Amino acid sequence: MRGKRVLDLGCGDGRFAIGVAPLAATVVGIDPDPEAIAAARKNARQAGLRNVRFAVGAAQRLPYPAGVFDVVILSWTL
Repeated sequence: MRGKRVLDLGCGDGRFAIGVAPLAATVVGIDPDPEAIAAARKNARQAGLRNVRFAVGAAQRLPYPAGVFDVVILSWTL
């Protein structure tokens, strides 16, 4: 993960995105649940992370062009 641009699909409250952020260049977390995204933003702020962003969205409709991310992670996502 060191120096990589990471996308966390189905990020929920951001625990994995926040966990890899100290290693990654940037991390973007996407989840369809607005409440989960609000919690993820709060958790990232509390952790003092500046290289993590979170957005409401779904994997089926990502607003990013191909090649933007080096690594995609997902866990507990159906």
